[in-house]
Amino acid sequence: MTDARAVEQIVAQLAQQLGEVDPDVWWRCMDVNLRGPYLCSRAVLPGMIARGSGRIITTASHTGVGPWPGSGAYAISKTAVIRLCETMAAEVKDHGISVFSIHPGGVATAMTASQFGSEAARIWFPRIYKYVTQGVTGQPPELAGELVVFLASGKADALSGCFISVDDDVTEMVSRAEEIQANELHRLRLRT
Repeated sequence: MTDARAVEQIVAQLAQQLGEVDPDVWWRCMDVNLRGPYLCSRAVLPGMIARGSGRIITTASHTGVGPWPGSGAYAISKTAVIRLCETMAAEVKDHGISVFSIHPGGVATAMTASQFGSEAARIWFPRIYKYVTQGVTGQPPELAGELVVFLASGKADALSGCFISVDDDVTEMVSRAEEIQANELHRLRLRT
């Protein structure tokens, strides 16, 4: 941008958004995005353990695998969901239960419109800003449904614990499941 006044306004708006986040609002995001999946999983696990089978599929996001300035609570909560699923998968694997976290793709919602329709979002999140303000919807929501059905079918149980995106070729991933598990791919890991 070459307009000094516009830059100052964007910086002020972003500083306000980042510096004035109400802690209760921030924590509510954690409550909804992390505690919700935890409580649902906790409720269904006893029955699954008793049957010796089951699948848990949670909604995470690509925001959970990298920093998202201006969306801290959301990104952190989604990181926690990914880790929750990895941990649950390890804890319940001997009971015949598979656990997955998925990225359902970018779908225009009221939340994305309110969070990513601002001028600051245009600078920081141009791709999301575009689909929010110009009607570009990202992936069709049906793709997320198809991914969930595939995971629920049991065909991908060898990938339990993995974070899987709607953009991934899950059939190809299943064919490489041994390699993916051995190398801890599609998981949150620090590579040093």
